[in-house]
Amino acid sequence: MDKELQRLRQSCRLALERYLDLASHENGRLTTFTPESISSLDRVNLLLLSQKEKAAHQNYHRAKAALLTYLEGAANAQSGA
Repeated sequence: MDKELQRLRQSCRLALERYLDLASHENGRLTTFTPESISSLDRVNLLLLSQKEKAAHQNYHRAKAALLTYLEGAANAQSGA
């Protein structure tokens, strides 16, 4: 198998796993709060966790786009050959 394809697949898989881990962690934290129980420190921590989740989501989409671009380019090369 092509090393570039392997690298892109691995990158996409790892980015997705990171995103899912962060989203799961944030969701788990949110389920422990009530409007009366959340402190200002909790709010800051949730904001930071949310920012990490958004960054992980963007990284996943970049990795996915790179993989799709590679696959489409390879498919076009094969059909043109």
